[in-house]
Amino acid sequence: MSPLLDPPWTSASARRGFTLIEVVVALVVAGILLGMAIGAFGPLQNDRAVASAQSAFLSLHAQTRAFALERGTLARLVVDAAGDRAFVTIRLEAGGDSTVNSYDFQEVLGVAVASEPASPVICMTPRGVANPICAGGNVQVTFTRGSSESAVQILPLGQVIF
Repeated sequence: MSPLLDPPWTSASARRGFTLIEVVVALVVAGILLGMAIGAFGPLQNDRAVASAQSAFLSLHAQTRAFALERGTLARLVVDAAGDRAFVTIRLEAGGDSTVNSYDFQEVLGVAVASEPASPVICMTPRGVANPICAGGNVQVTFTRGSSESAVQILPLGQVIF
């Protein structure tokens, strides 16, 4: 039979699959789209990490107050800005302090911590109020990752502004 008389499904349509050029073009287009998507998510990841760091710090602040009230003892929230971490300690009856919780912002979230004054200590009394003498006034803790930044301010009696 001549090619003109062959049914259409037996010639070019009988070939199955994709050519190498078609596969390469599809992969290039997919790579470009993926690159654009990843570039758009970078700033969002920084924003979420900074918001998570702020939330973790507020949780540590609430835990400090709760430990002081529950145990009837002095509890401290220590901000180690040089180490990008914070931890909660309580005063033991036998003397000395015990660390009951800690959070490493750099290790967990990749967030840097700065504070004013440098490395402040916020003390909560057994009545659940901050001791203004311990911190020495207002404390500001700033969380930074990339171009994203957020701050928390702790007033002398322990109130939090964010």
